Amino acid sequence: MRRRSIIIVLLLLALVTGVGCSTGTNVPPKVDAPEVITPVQEKPEVITAVQEKSVSTSPLRVDFLDVGQGDSILIHTPNSSWVLIDAGPGSYATTVVAYLKARGVKTLAAIICTHPHEDHIGGMPAVIKAFGVKSVYMPKASTTTKAFENLLLAIKAKGLTIKTAAAGISIPIDPSATMRFLAPLHSSYSDLNDYSAVLKVTHGIVSFLFMGDASTSVENDIVSKNSDIKADVLKVGHHGSATSSGSAFLKAVHPTYAVIEVGKGNSYGHPTAAALSRLKAAGATVYRTDLDGSIVFTTNGKTLTVNKKPSAPPAPAVVVPPVPVVVTPKPQPNTSDTVYITRTGAKYHRLGCRYLSKSCIPISRSAAIAQGYTPCSVCKP
Repeated sequence: MRRRSIIIVLLLLALVTGVGCSTGTNVPPKVDAPEVITPVQEKPEVITAVQEKSVSTSPLRVDFLDVGQGDSILIHTPNSSWVLIDAGPGSYATTVVAYLKARGVKTLAAIICTHPHEDHIGGMPAVIKAFGVKSVYMPKASTTTKAFENLLLAIKAKGLTIKTAAAGISIPIDPSATMRFLAPLHSSYSDLNDYSAVLKVTHGIVSFLFMGDASTSVENDIVSKNSDIKADVLKVGHHGSATSSGSAFLKAVHPTYAVIEVGKGNSYGHPTAAALSRLKAAGATVYRTDLDGSIVFTTNGKTLTVNKKPSAPPAPAVVVPPVPVVVTPKPQPNTSDTVYITRTGAKYHRLGCRYLSKSCIPISRSAAIAQGYTPCSVCKP
């Protein structure tokens, strides 16, 4: 473990670069008193007449991949750039790579690792190996897990450096689709989930907000530091846990749709009833990868379409009482009463049968059967 820690620190020293810095090296964050990160004040981009003509009016597409209990989101911008947010757990690496290939991905303009938990970064080394990658964005958070070490080694093998994901940083990929980080807002958190790189993507008047695994404390920070965080589609934080999607945050975002990336039958109880209740109260239509599989939104900047019907919560099991089965006993021949035979016949009869006109010998039914007599077909004894 100590050796791995040293390797990870050395890799971070080699790979991490400051956004907008030409010299200097960033070190992993110290775990001390939280330092407020002042959002980067970027100069407004001046679009010339030539540039304005080049702005694409093509749609923005966002695919929420079904990667079990993990996150992976593929964004296709109007100018045909690809951005991947997380890549699910390592067990879904081949699924993610296959999905991207099926979508026609050759090069990713940017990959975003929201935070160093295996269910978000486990599949990323395979993605980095399989595709061209131009930029890597990650928060200044580290851990000593093998999954994180594998990620850093994959980045190093590709000759890439890490750009810091922090509040106020924008990803300059497509002028038709603005991408801006709203968090992390501090340099140190006690929980790795709260380092989550929270991204808002806007095309025209339609917005998406991707929360990673951020908790309600981060949500409240985002609300207090931003005047407008409204979004049409919310990627629900932390798989719908009880510690995310607070009421005040949902009121500020006011999502029309909410997507929960969650594994079927997971051991965490995600999504929780509390989170689902708050989403319902906020008026959001909920989609879930455990119920709906991969979910795709498409927007032209004015309208929004989705390829699924809203998720219906699993119906409670209905216990149907067993239907009582009435078994009717099969009639058994009555062997205790008296029947009648003749001196020459082979049948036994009821008293009064026409075949008893010449002789009528009483005998018990059982005795008649034992002697080989069979019932008369006329009187049916």
